[in-house]
Amino acid sequence: METVVSLLENVKAYAAMGASSFDAAMAHLADRGSVDVLVSDYRLWKARSGLELCEAAIALNPAIAIVLISAESPDDGELWPKRAVFLQKPFGKLDLLHAIAASVAKLDGTTG
Repeated sequence: METVVSLLENVKAYAAMGASSFDAAMAHLADRGSVDVLVSDYRLWKARSGLELCEAAIALNPAIAIVLISAESPDDGELWPKRAVFLQKPFGKLDLLHAIAASVAKLDGTTG
């Protein structure tokens, strides 16, 4: 996740923060109040999943855009929030920015 934070900080359009666990991410989301975009690995360590984090993030902020990343192509995309966009590793800065824009567009109802 450090790479994602670094990519977003270099763009200067986003204030980025990283979290090393589900609990740390939840604490950040709760403390920050309003977060525009959640970029999460699809597979998280231990018993939690990226989908659980998405559900919790949406409960805290119904207007949050979501990008799920993974090295593998997950086969359960129908379980994801409709606003979620999948980005397969490895990816570059432009790929990430396009995925964020696509998720925001889905949230705004301008696509899909």
